[in-house]
Amino acid sequence: MNDNQDPNPWAPNGGQQSWGEGGQQGWGQGNQPPQQNWGQGNQPPQQNWGPGNQPPNQPPQQNWDQPQPPFDGSRTTWQPPASDPNQPNAGGWNGQQAWAGQGGPGGPDNQGGSGGPRKGLIIGIVAAALVVAVGAAFFLTNRNKGDAAQAGSGASASSTDNSSGPITVIDDPQAALKDYFDAVVKGDPKRALSYGRNSPSGSSKYLTAEMMKAAQKKNPITDLQLEAETTSDYSTSVNVSYTIGTEPVTTTYRMSRQDKGSHWQMMQAAGSANLSRLSSDEITINGIKVAATEVALFPGGYTFDSGNPYIQYGTDDSTLYVKEPTSLVSTYDMSPALTQKGVNTWRSLVKQSLDTCLASHKIKPAGCPFYSPSTTTSGASIVEDSVNYTNSSSSSVDAVTPRIIDGTMQAAGRVYPYIKATAKARTSSGSIHSAGGTASVTNTRASVDFSAAKPAVTWQAS
Repeated sequence: MNDNQDPNPWAPNGGQQSWGEGGQQGWGQGNQPPQQNWGQGNQPPQQNWGPGNQPPNQPPQQNWDQPQPPFDGSRTTWQPPASDPNQPNAGGWNGQQAWAGQGGPGGPDNQGGSGGPRKGLIIGIVAAALVVAVGAAFFLTNRNKGDAAQAGSGASASSTDNSSGPITVIDDPQAALKDYFDAVVKGDPKRALSYGRNSPSGSSKYLTAEMMKAAQKKNPITDLQLEAETTSDYSTSVNVSYTIGTEPVTTTYRMSRQDKGSHWQMMQAAGSANLSRLSSDEITINGIKVAATEVALFPGGYTFDSGNPYIQYGTDDSTLYVKEPTSLVSTYDMSPALTQKGVNTWRSLVKQSLDTCLASHKIKPAGCPFYSPSTTTSGASIVEDSVNYTNSSSSSVDAVTPRIIDGTMQAAGRVYPYIKATAKARTSSGSIHSAGGTASVTNTRASVDFSAAKPAVTWQAS
């Protein structure tokens, strides 16, 4: 035995550190026509201008060249004259305009002319009639717009559908609900959306005929049964049962309308699903690519695909059921998981990574979960490039089942390698001798990013 050799080259490394997985995660008030004060209490002029005291060339009190306010609905009335009706200004307007004081050939200076008070009265009546007509037309136009908006309120579609034509208002609520399901089954999103008062939560981008028809192809709605429970002129409850694919549904739809002859509607016409847990930029639903954290969907069955051969949604079934339009569907059970191909690939890549690290002769192999001490316990320096590593537990990788890290497409699992090492050591005097012991394990968590074009292993600190 060499006397210079240490009896105990280095001490074994300490115990492994425990690790746990990460946690889940008419006129409205805003446009009333201005109220106009046509005089203090509609009093007649303070002075009756006669032929002898008419101020010359007095302009009319109201400038008709300027835009007039909309008609405010009041009626103009004529007060009976308090004196001789043949006298100018014997009476007065209790309305829009006091016609006393008009100059020109029809004014008080020429009462017998064609432009006198009688003509002023005629002009005033004609002007008032025009204002009434314009106001009524504006009111009716906005009323019609309001009715059309009400029929489609909550829907992102217009009141007509490119394929089905104008939306039909059905007076019977049970028949209206049947028409809603007919629209869902036939892929008519605008007609279906017309039955919702409010907009659905989530992106409405995928409320399309393409998505609806794909849902019906994979999981058709069948065996529809409806029965009105309670009915009034304005609200009703309808008991409904149907089957989505093989999933039975029994529920109650509550419908209402604002007045007789208007459109029956439910709270909303489409449910929603939160996709934030699915962690993929390539989610497809029934074969249609989707990029959103929350989507609105009509009742139906929707099969999710990650677009990645290593990752699936749910361990047994990747189909999500939106059972009714008020549903806020959880994707908790649809959490991404590795396919069997993903599990096998993860294990294979981890073994390859360990083999590459074990083949290194460096004291600290780059990107590896272990290293050799740089000195022996007696102070001798380990010679670089002289280290040889061996793993006594490489088969343990096959027992690890990796899990997807929340919010990513990375799969991680714990590996606890037991690494032995031998090396050459140089003493302070320059002599070389052999040394051996256990390598220090620093990282036990092996992670593979399956979103990468070429998945590879990274070792994360314990």
